[in-house]
Amino acid sequence: MHGIRRRRRLAAVVAAAFARLSAATVLTGLLLAATPVQAECVEVSAREGWQDFAFLMPVDRISRITGGWTVDKANYTPVGAGGHVGDAGKKLEPFSAYKYDTALPFGALLVSEGEGFPHHAVSGPARFEPGQVSNLRMRINDTGLGDNDGSLSVCFEAASRTAPASAPPAAAPADDTQACSSAKGCISVRERWNEESDTEFLTTFANGCDKRIYLRYC
Repeated sequence: MHGIRRRRRLAAVVAAAFARLSAATVLTGLLLAATPVQAECVEVSAREGWQDFAFLMPVDRISRITGGWTVDKANYTPVGAGGHVGDAGKKLEPFSAYKYDTALPFGALLVSEGEGFPHHAVSGPARFEPGQVSNLRMRINDTGLGDNDGSLSVCFEAASRTAPASAPPAAAPADDTQACSSAKGCISVRERWNEESDTEFLTTFANGCDKRIYLRYC
């Protein structure tokens, strides 16, 4: 009876230790996987030309664009980053000479990496190619700024550089005197089997290493 109780206590200790190890490993993976991205939002005014922005850290994409602006507050309701299109776009066609880029709609959001660089119209979430940028300039597609109104909030993000959620399996130790895991507590790893006080376990550790070890209750 004493031997049975002893083995049950040992089994309970081992189960609790490995449960703590597994929980810690899973939690670490979740924390790494859930590390938030870095985000920064800026306001682009419809009443100014090119507006330069320097980011606190390099960004690699536009995550969202909100707000509204118009190239003629007296006659046209505010629109988003896509600019005045449809009926409004047709009515504005006679004034296309006032566009900054005549090939794009009035009121489109223009984005450039800097003076001398080409510009692009951006109407929604987009990723920069080939990678991250630290400075950008933006403006509304209009040169007659006096009757403009509104602004757009443009939000940028850059994924945090973190370790992968699951690391590759660690190499197994050369002998049975070391465990593959870092589980501690009332568990000791022994070199040989003792029928009276030890119990043999074949287990898969959290790092993926199969290892036959001898665990002793202490």
